[in-house]
Amino acid sequence: MKKNLEGYSSFFSDLRPEEVHRLAQVAQEKNYSKGELVFSRGEPGNAVWILKEGRVHLQNVSYDGKVITSCIMIAGDAFCCLPALDGKPYTSDAVVIEPSLVLRIPSDFFRQLARENPRFSNKVMCTFCDRLRDMEGKGCQAFDPAELRMARLLLTLGEKFKGEIPLTRQEMAEIAGLTVETAIRILSQMKKEGIIRSGRKMTKVVNLQKLKERVVE
Repeated sequence: MKKNLEGYSSFFSDLRPEEVHRLAQVAQEKNYSKGELVFSRGEPGNAVWILKEGRVHLQNVSYDGKVITSCIMIAGDAFCCLPALDGKPYTSDAVVIEPSLVLRIPSDFFRQLARENPRFSNKVMCTFCDRLRDMEGKGCQAFDPAELRMARLLLTLGEKFKGEIPLTRQEMAEIAGLTVETAIRILSQMKKEGIIRSGRKMTKVVNLQKLKERVVE
């Protein structure tokens, strides 16, 4: 149980002191090891989760066994708020990619906070809108050329991680909806052209202007 909730999410900045105190009484911290599931697809959406440390991916597996990563959660991100609000099951597996510390907030308490505090409710809805906008964008781009999808992904990840992108090529392939072989080919070509610098588990955009030109071509 966490009495001091600093470091979890900017959501809390709009809560009143008494609300923060109540939240601290019901929220629970848990450490997860790499490979563990925070929750599975189909389970009741009975909690909102906020990541303090580590990295969690929201994933599904296609009919042919292909892993599809829909969202990447890093420190400060809240995830799966929508199932907690509408009471429906989680739609993805939350897979721990590296050792993580996660805060669990019961759905009923989260809904109560949203009803009682308009500013908090507005912040939650804005987060939903951002996530839905991202998902709609991915759907529209599903049939774009592989090179364009990878360029867009690098722009997004570079902004999210604010520097080095700590993902493997396989992980980036899963997010872009590409085969690993295709992702490796495209990233290798970008490296030759001086757009990125990469290592075993690291990619960094070093020529942002050239990458942006790829997206608008």
